[in-house]
Order: sequence, then C-alpha cells, then structure tokens
Amino acid sequence: MTQESKKTSTERKYLFTRLTEIITASAVFCIAIGEIDGTIQSANHYYEKVISEFTDTYDYEKLSKIHVGNTQHYLETLFGKPMVAKDLDEAPNKTYKVNYYFTEKYLFTVFLLKERISAYTVLNFKDNFHPNVNKIENKKLGKFALSDLNNLVDYTLDSSASMKSVLQVHEYGRQGFFRKYYYGYIDYATKTLSNKKDLTLLRETANLEMMGDEAFEDEFLKMQRVFKPNLYGEGELTLMMIRKSLLTELEFKSYFSREKE
Repeated sequence: MTQESKKTSTERKYLFTRLTEIITASAVFCIAIGEIDGTIQSANHYYEKVISEFTDTYDYEKLSKIHVGNTQHYLETLFGKPMVAKDLDEAPNKTYKVNYYFTEKYLFTVFLLKERISAYTVLNFKDNFHPNVNKIENKKLGKFALSDLNNLVDYTLDSSASMKSVLQVHEYGRQGFFRKYYYGYIDYATKTLSNKKDLTLLRETANLEMMGDEAFEDEFLKMQRVFKPNLYGEGELTLMMIRKSLLTELEFKSYFSREKE
C-alpha cells in the first residue's frame, strides 16, 4: 500500500469513528429525554455536519438540488431556516424575501416571491471548493475567468470603500429556459483569487466607465481575463436586484461573525 493510500485509509477510519461517536452521543441524549423524532433529526444533522467537514460532495449535491421554481418548503427541507433575512422591493407591489444561509464554505442567497424561488446565488469562500455553475456552461466555479463565459448582456462594477465587485448577467435563450445566469467576483469573500494589483485594475476600470473614457472597453476586457468569479447563480431577476442583495463586508462580518482572513 502506498503512503497516499495509507493516509486516505486513515482519514476514512477517523471520519467513520468520529461520525459514530457523535451520532451515538446524540442518540443517547435524545432517547433519554424521550424524543425519538429528535434522535432522527439530530443524527441527520450531525451526519451532514461531519461529512461536510471532510468532503465537498455533500455540499455539491445539496446545491445542485436547488432550482428556480422550487418552493420555500422544499428549500427548508435542505437548508433549514435562514440565519439572516430581509425584504427587497423591485416594484411598488412586488417585494422579494431574501434569505441568507451561511456555511464556512459558501454563502447561499435565495430570493422568494410568494414562497417560490425566483433566483439564487452562491458566494464561494474557499479556493478548493468548486461547485458546478450550471449545465449550460458546464464549468466549475473558480476554474474559469469571466472572459470564458458566453452571451454577456449586462454588468455592474463597484469599487467603493464598502465593497469591490464585478457582476455579470448572461442569457442563453431557449437553451437556458429564458432565465438569467449571474456570475461575479466579490473581494471580501476570498483571499486567493485576487491580489492588490487585480483590485487596482478593477478600481481603474470602474473609474474609466464612470468618466466615459474610450479606454474603458479595453480595460474591461483585460479585467474579465484576470478575474475568476467566486459567485454564480440563476434566476428571473434583474442584475440590479442581485446587486442589491450583496452584503457589504461590514454587514457580512456583523451577521456571521466571520473575520476577513
């Protein structure tokens, strides 16, 4: 057996032992107080938690089960209740409920209208977490640049003190079920997919756009080649609504008590 195989075998044994210990302890407690339903729910909760700690497979599968049109009830069977929620108005008589689900790997944001999912985004925190963005592009997040995407129809740039970001929306017609597909880069979410030089490029590109400088187009194309998106999503909403849902770095730290690495 090779050294690598021994290491994998040891990790699997540790995972199984740790999982067994947690589930057994939880089950004993729940049975002791007469909660059989609690035993099952607690066992499922800790199973998911431990599996997610050692592998990304469970997270990939869970995210792949969410689609535009799913109900709020279905969403909560997978993700439970949100840690943070707020309302966003698109029109005088149309208010979306926006739910935020935080994990150490990603922030999952869901837009609900009358208990139906209208859009969602996934913001990645880890450079080795690579969920599939969608079946049309057939790409994994973190492994492609913004310039590698097709059918760009709109974008937004932000280089303010509260957040530096670039967002794009792409449409694929009938092939994409006439939905919008969102991709972006949010500076505070990761420390590995950018550096100060890249963020300077983003700021300069945003300034050129604001001034209407003819050099903007070339700089924008250059920026697209540099940045790998750490956010993806899909839905029926405008890019501006997605932009409104983004948390500033201060809000993010306040809500989830996560210091910038």
